[in-house]
Amino acid sequence: MDSSGIIFTGTETGLVVRFKNGSSAGDKFTFLIYLLHIDKKGYLWAGTRDNGLFRITYSVLNDKIDITVKDYSYLLPDKSVRSIFEDSHGDIWVGTRYQGVCRLTSKDNDEYDVMSIGMSQGMTSDWIRSIAEDADHSMWIGSVMGIDKLIPEDNGYRVFNFSRANNFFASINSILPQQDHSLWVTSDKGLVHIIDGATERSVPFPVYITAVNLGDTSFKYKAYHKGASFKLKYNQNQAAFEFSSPGFINEKQVLYSYRLVGSGDTVWSKGSNLHNVSYASLKPGSYRFEVRTTGWNEEIGLLRF
Repeated sequence: MDSSGIIFTGTETGLVVRFKNGSSAGDKFTFLIYLLHIDKKGYLWAGTRDNGLFRITYSVLNDKIDITVKDYSYLLPDKSVRSIFEDSHGDIWVGTRYQGVCRLTSKDNDEYDVMSIGMSQGMTSDWIRSIAEDADHSMWIGSVMGIDKLIPEDNGYRVFNFSRANNFFASINSILPQQDHSLWVTSDKGLVHIIDGATERSVPFPVYITAVNLGDTSFKYKAYHKGASFKLKYNQNQAAFEFSSPGFINEKQVLYSYRLVGSGDTVWSKGSNLHNVSYASLKPGSYRFEVRTTGWNEEIGLLRF
């Protein structure tokens, strides 16, 4: 319902409008409407199940309503709209079924700049069911897999997988941020109250080497002094390392990467949750093993051996 009392209803066969002295089934818009939103400028946005996104301008004159429909589906990577939200800046956010979320920013000539964010940018899922904004202007995106937090950064957003960090996975129906940095969430697991502890600002967990095997039993890692060198025989050309990073925030999501400086390939390995690595047929030389963890804020915790 708009500020003048006009009521808009989205149906399987199109748009129904009810006003003071009558009602009308808009024959200019006959798609299956999934949701409606009236923005701060007075435009009516209609998201359809499979036919895209539309902006409707309307006016009532002599007990008759006139509507003008403009199709903005070409802005979206997916015509299956599942959520619409207007943020504090007046930008329109559109959640889709298959291609994540899009932010539409108004510009001249009745056009919009588009920013798309989905799984290829780090989101948990591309099926977006709900969108909300908190007091710090972070965007909260609810999907069929859980919650992602989009944190304003430069001219865009950094994706923080809130559900992965907090081990909360559910199909999210709606999100209501509170002023005390908490969230009320309706999901397939019921009504949930969540405290946002700004986990994305946490420093990386410290990483510890827990075991070292250099090919025989002569090396005692527990007696090793940090920074000391250790010489191996020519036939001790294998090395294996085990490491860990204990913490209290969903340890299964802690990612490790490592490298053996002095070997032919000193590129850091791709981050994974593996806790061990082994090397074989090492050539004569000087080596240094390094392992690191990546914090939720993408900072690095590093340990060398």
